[in-house]
Amino acid sequence: MIKVQILMENKTYRDGLVAEHGLSLLIEAGDRRILFDAGASPLLMHNMKLLNVDPATIDTVVISHGHFDHTGGLPAFLAANSKAKVYIHKEAFHNFFGEEEGELDKITCGIRWDPAEHEAVRKRAILTEGPLWLNDDMVISGTIPVASDFVPTEPFYIKEEDGSIRQDDMAHEQFLAIRDRDAGGVHLITGCSHTGTLSAIHYTNVLFLGERILSMTGGFHMYSTTEERRQKAIDELVGSGGGVPATMECPGTLVPLHCTGIKALCELRKQIGDRCLMPGAGDKLELR
Repeated sequence: MIKVQILMENKTYRDGLVAEHGLSLLIEAGDRRILFDAGASPLLMHNMKLLNVDPATIDTVVISHGHFDHTGGLPAFLAANSKAKVYIHKEAFHNFFGEEEGELDKITCGIRWDPAEHEAVRKRAILTEGPLWLNDDMVISGTIPVASDFVPTEPFYIKEEDGSIRQDDMAHEQFLAIRDRDAGGVHLITGCSHTGTLSAIHYTNVLFLGERILSMTGGFHMYSTTEERRQKAIDELVGSGGGVPATMECPGTLVPLHCTGIKALCELRKQIGDRCLMPGAGDKLELR
């Protein structure tokens, strides 16, 4: 079993807590207390205080990718925590942009720390690229190999210092996967799944040699896509679309958060019922 508490998410059912377009999870597995992502702003600390989560008790930070809605609260968190190392992909520090109607957004969707905050994070950072095992049962994926038929839900770009623009292949996105020896499988934690939920499932299967995926929790990034692509992604995720090899089981429990989107939430719940959980900021889960 692992315990997951949603510290920040796009919705909340609890009075006094704040919801924002962002994600932050507290994960307890064995003797580890992990902050997975840090929301979009220092409002993360407001929620942690109301939830009686002491930042000083967290020993590890994992950042899923270099977008503002997963990194904005990190400097404030580190100011309240003197020991946690920050595992972040080495390519997460570029100047990232989305686009709308064929033009780059005017404001970066990448990290929005000021220079002093950048420096504070860099001092605590462990830069990842490939898989990094925290122990025998817990791995940070590093760059996720993209499934061959994956079509991005939306494009992102990198603006270089010389002003040139190139497409962002989302190589800086990574997930956390945790083996649950008691339950006999693996729990998969994702940030946004910009490279596709199926890519994360495939790579978890590689890293854990085909062990059963018990649960998948996090952003599935289905809100900003066409109806056709959304339905295809949902069908693949729940095992009815033919995208998952017959030797691989789909996750037993789905916990779609953040950028999944309300339409996908409703469809997932419709297709798999209580196997799809719909928590908000402040809620606690025990995943088996």
